[in-house]
Amino acid sequence: MKIVLKKGALLILIIVMAIVYGFTSNNVDRDFKAIHIDCVFQMPDDTGNPITLRRSADVIYSKDYLIVRERSLNTNTVVKLNPGTNEVKDQSMTIDSNYVYYISKRAEKYGLTYDCLSDQSGKHSKVNVDSLVKYFLSPPAFYYGAKSKGKDSVSVVRDEKKRILIEKYKNRRPVVQEPDSCYFYFTKKPMDFSFIMNINRDDNMHLYKAKIIYNYSPKGTFSNVNYDVKKFGHEFEITEIDVPEAEIKKRIDIFRNSTDN
Repeated sequence: MKIVLKKGALLILIIVMAIVYGFTSNNVDRDFKAIHIDCVFQMPDDTGNPITLRRSADVIYSKDYLIVRERSLNTNTVVKLNPGTNEVKDQSMTIDSNYVYYISKRAEKYGLTYDCLSDQSGKHSKVNVDSLVKYFLSPPAFYYGAKSKGKDSVSVVRDEKKRILIEKYKNRRPVVQEPDSCYFYFTKKPMDFSFIMNINRDDNMHLYKAKIIYNYSPKGTFSNVNYDVKKFGHEFEITEIDVPEAEIKKRIDIFRNSTDN
């Protein structure tokens, strides 16, 4: 009977140790959270048609690490010419798309840059990852600070069920570069990262989305524009995403090896 008890106790001890070890070994994965920051800018060209520029990033973070994952697009264009005339016969473009990783420990100012998931070097040792995150979170602040101040131009919509608030600002647009309207979306849900506003709100709400709208303006609307300008705008949004656990575990292991050597 005593032998059985000892075996049972030993079995329980092994199970407990396995569980503890499992939690410890997977701690990198379990502790992490992730958000996607999407920044879309549109500007009219010299014919009034909008040109779209997008810059987005994933912020993957824990209490120990801060990672920015950004898509890097490398294009290669091949042009074939007709012999003797040098006229373009054919051309093709290939796109090599990888992620660039910026990673640092939360307690340290600078981190390392990796050109792709398999990059072992961390060749750029002076990157302030926290400042990079703030760069992605800063664009709406300009439009919030420049929003129309007129009382008629402000309206607020509250959705208590979803716990969100939308501030709408209408503007008398004096020049083509100023928006007709701005929409700022706030949530009461606690957020580790939200768009920077450069003001203190007493309602403890977080800015997670903004839309800046420039409506269509026909030729003659503005004295310095002699063509129709199509509708364009800017959009900024933060969304929660799943943590790419295997990818981040590999990235953390490489980072640890880089900093330990």
